[in-house]
Amino acid sequence: INRPPGNLGEARHGKLKAQELLVLFTMVFPLVVPELWWRPQSERNTALLNNFYDLVSATLIAMSYRTSDRLADEYDAHHRNYRASTQHLWPDIPSKPNHHYAMHNPAIMKYWGPLPSLSEFAGERMNGILQKVPNNHHLCMFCYFCLIVKLIRARV
Repeated sequence: INRPPGNLGEARHGKLKAQELLVLFTMVFPLVVPELWWRPQSERNTALLNNFYDLVSATLIAMSYRTSDRLADEYDAHHRNYRASTQHLWPDIPSKPNHHYAMHNPAIMKYWGPLPSLSEFAGERMNGILQKVPNNHHLCMFCYFCLIVKLIRARV
């Protein structure tokens, strides 16, 4: 696991990759955020900490390579608590489509198994590699060989 970037949060840093976000969110932030919100204790800080706890708990269950009906139900409970507290803490901010999609995760975990086996990290990684290939906005329309050669040259 790599360290978080030193300029994290600055505009010049750019976007984090999905894997970097996952590491930050599941390993780094759970160590830092409670220190920020534990003191001074207030109702708002306690609500923020509980909201964060439910979100991290749901994420850890969703990213596990093992699942069961019990874990799917736990995920559902954490996700519902997270959504309810989010609406209470920030009533003026509307829900995002991903909030709705995440409601379906318990059923997917029960019927299809662990979610990481269904993830698109490999495809997203390939998209990141392909975006870096210098092609002057032109690719051979009929031949994937040209694309492979460009990929190999870009890595060398």
